[in-house]
Amino acid sequence: MPSTSRPIRVLICNQHAMFRDGIKALLGDGSSIKIVGEASTGQRAINLLGRVRPDIVLMDTLTPDLAGDEATERIRAIDPHVQVVIVSLDENELMVSRCLQAGAVGFVGSANRPPELREAIDTAFLRCVPRNFARPERRIKHDVRCAAVAIAVSICLGGGVADAQDPHNGFFLTSPLGLSSGWDQNFVSGGQPLNDTEALLTGPTFAWMKSTNTTDFSLDYQPEFELFAHNSNLDAWNHQSRMRLVHRLNGRTTIDVGNYFISTDDPTRVLGNSLLLLPLARFEQNSFYAALNYRVDHHTKLIFRAENTVTNSNGITGPYAGRLNELGTAGTVSVEHKFNSSHELDGSYSFLHVDPLSSAISGGATNVNLFNAAYTYTIHPDLLLHLSAGSVVGTQSAMLGSAAIEKRVKGVWFAGGYQRYVAFFGGYAPLESMPVGAAGFSQGLVASNVYQVATARAWGQITKRVGVEAGAQGGLTGINLLGQNIRGAIYHARVDYRFNDRVVWFARAEYYDQNVAEFIPFANTRRRYTSGIEIALTRSPESTPGRSRRGPLAPDDDPLDRELRVPQDR
Repeated sequence: MPSTSRPIRVLICNQHAMFRDGIKALLGDGSSIKIVGEASTGQRAINLLGRVRPDIVLMDTLTPDLAGDEATERIRAIDPHVQVVIVSLDENELMVSRCLQAGAVGFVGSANRPPELREAIDTAFLRCVPRNFARPERRIKHDVRCAAVAIAVSICLGGGVADAQDPHNGFFLTSPLGLSSGWDQNFVSGGQPLNDTEALLTGPTFAWMKSTNTTDFSLDYQPEFELFAHNSNLDAWNHQSRMRLVHRLNGRTTIDVGNYFISTDDPTRVLGNSLLLLPLARFEQNSFYAALNYRVDHHTKLIFRAENTVTNSNGITGPYAGRLNELGTAGTVSVEHKFNSSHELDGSYSFLHVDPLSSAISGGATNVNLFNAAYTYTIHPDLLLHLSAGSVVGTQSAMLGSAAIEKRVKGVWFAGGYQRYVAFFGGYAPLESMPVGAAGFSQGLVASNVYQVATARAWGQITKRVGVEAGAQGGLTGINLLGQNIRGAIYHARVDYRFNDRVVWFARAEYYDQNVAEFIPFANTRRRYTSGIEIALTRSPESTPGRSRRGPLAPDDDPLDRELRVPQDR
């Protein structure tokens, strides 16, 4: 046992409660080792890191959501202090090797070997730099008061007090309250450009969560109030809401069902992947999906996914009125294979059927067959390369392709790339987090337009208090009914200054341009400048994986978020 003034803090991650109980019994109740938490999935173990602050994580090679190497890699990236020891009855040499390459420091082939298990924990702890748990008395008193208030609020809400094994039950505010104002120039309403001063009040996301060993359910809603100084008739109440249910049938099979709804009067700044500028008018979209995820082995995953989207836009007039009103249905089969921590190859086939709600305006239904293959090369944790190629067969057949690179310099990520795709079908967009090989659709786009887009992004922390997020997107976005090429561009930049853990001041500038306006009766250039504050009323119950809240996401992020994410300040 290494010399230490406190016990070694251990977190156990294994989907089987009996296995976890066996480890606890073997480790005993002595003072040298303290079990600070248990997790049945890899993601729950990750979520518990900041709460229980373990020194050692005892990780299985396979959990219902993550393989052992993936979970190990993400734990080590979040908290390098934590050491991971693989404890599993599965002695697959390839998987054990992958876990060790991902950062695990030891392997115990069976939990029924107390001396070996204790020796592995002691050896791993020698790699830790012991944390200083001492805190000033004033801070301790402050934390006691905060804990008392939190318990009282939790009891009033009826959610109880969550223990370390189940922190995701109850009511939460999962995003900050935002208040901003600024100048909006050349936005279009009623067929004419307008200038006005506007104010935005973005409410926190009200979320209710329920989590068990096999099922996770969440339901949330976020309102936004948009107010204009001189055009009060354009004041709007915008909405976003989503529901998600994840049920783990066993260690390999997961059912994932979700629904996402958005209703906004300003679709141009909400539909981040669309270069088509739209007037201020009510735009509504409801998207439902159901997926079956089956992990064939430790490095291969098979996904069957079905989705349905209904889009309505009632503010477009003239020859294009009703063209965005459509019903889309899609079925996708995809395979994800991770050779090791550096190389991943994904392949997918999708069949999409887009049915206009008004055939007199938009013509008949469109069927699209999409084939796509994508490759991600993690050269090292600060440098990633994405490549994809495919083809689409539909109203217009075309080859697809994309290339993008991401590089981190100190605390800031930079990304750039080029892509060619048909409407919203397939490809990789580093500007707005469109995933490699995903088959999204709708969002204000039509299935006959070929897109060639170049993008660039930068995001991250310049200092502990100052953050930045900026992007540029431009290219050919299709051909209108008159045969004219539509060229569009979107630029935006945001600077944050963090006063403390809860209060952030920000300033943002946006520029939108389109040479031929398809849904607006004239070419349009829109500029928007805003500034305001964001206040975190409560802390989110879990940390977001990936490199950035606004940046490209890690491979195992929420697929609904990946395909339908709406920027919070666009």
